[in-house]
Amino acid sequence: MALHRHFTDDALAPLVERGLLRKTQVLGRERVVEHIYFLLERGRQVAQSMVAEAPALAWYVDRTRLVVDLVDGLGGTQLKDRQYLLRDYADTPWGQHIGPITEQARERLRELQAAPGPGATGDTDQEAS
Repeated sequence: MALHRHFTDDALAPLVERGLLRKTQVLGRERVVEHIYFLLERGRQVAQSMVAEAPALAWYVDRTRLVVDLVDGLGGTQLKDRQYLLRDYADTPWGQHIGPITEQARERLRELQAAPGPGATGDTDQEAS
């Protein structure tokens, strides 16, 4: 776990150093329990400039928005716990490559799209009073 934190810190450090991101930490009793990164206005400008110069990068912007919509409000521990419900993640040895889960995700999406919405009873013959 510490290796991942150090990697993230190292990977994002140049962005923090150049004033594109700001980093804060949530301290627990004995250690840092969460790292929080904020995109600063200068970082937003650089990102927009990059997409303008290389429109193919818009794909990453779109995917990021999808992920944010999917996980909005969840913390890192909640996301990790959800991720490890997938056997492909849970059974992968530490430090090894986790294979793609594209087909499992598509199948799950199809199941969710086919399921009745909240409050649906399936009984269409009842009259409302």
